[in-house]
Amino acid sequence: MSKTYSIQVEKARVLAKGLRENLEQVKAYGVTSDALDALERDAEETEQADNELDTLRAEVSEKASVANQKLNGLREQIQSLKQIVKKNFDQPRWEALGVPDKR
Repeated sequence: MSKTYSIQVEKARVLAKGLRENLEQVKAYGVTSDALDALERDAEETEQADNELDTLRAEVSEKASVANQKLNGLREQIQSLKQIVKKNFDQPRWEALGVPDKR
């Protein structure tokens, strides 16, 4: 769980607990048991959403790593094949062979 989420979830839980333990004193100010139930429910849902987000971030990170490895391999293949063309053919033929480089 990210720090920002965990701090807010913990604040909500501590607040709900404190207000629930002193509900008789704070009822006069509009605090209800239903409001505290909603606060606790929202804290739980926020925690679950953040956990799902962490799972998705890990999956994206893994997939990005695989994609980057494939991209690096592709770049190496391109460079290798371009070098073959450049070493074995005159520059005017490069473009016809798929190498648009001017040097």
